[in-house]
Parts: sequence; structure tokens; C-alpha cells
Amino acid sequence: MDDLAEELGMSKKTIYAGFPSKIALLKAVLLKKFDEIEEDLRRITSDSSDVQVSLLRLLACVQRH
Repeated sequence: MDDLAEELGMSKKTIYAGFPSKIALLKAVLLKKFDEIEEDLRRITSDSSDVQVSLLRLLACVQRH
């Protein structure tokens, strides 16, 4: 938490004002990442007119994340 607070330029007290524990912070970070991945996958699969192109986009998405 010390490293995170330093990198963000804020105190641990400020971080804990938004997140009651390290676990809560980790959950929030993971949920945000999963939401980003899900949105990317939804966007890619919404246009499935060309399966090969969609597959390449999906693979690129997995590599990016």
C-alpha cells in the first residue's frame, strides 16, 4: 500500500477512504479489468460478418490484455 500511495501521489489514508481494505481495492481493480475485457469482446463479436477477421481481433485482444 505504501508503494501504491506513493505512485498515486496520495496518502494511504486517502486510498482507504475509498476502499475499506486491500482486498476491496484488489476486487475493484480486477472487476474494472474484467469489465474492460468484456467490453472489448462484446465489441469484437458484435460484428461477426467475417469469422476470420473476428478471430484475429479476438486473439489480438487476448494478447493486449
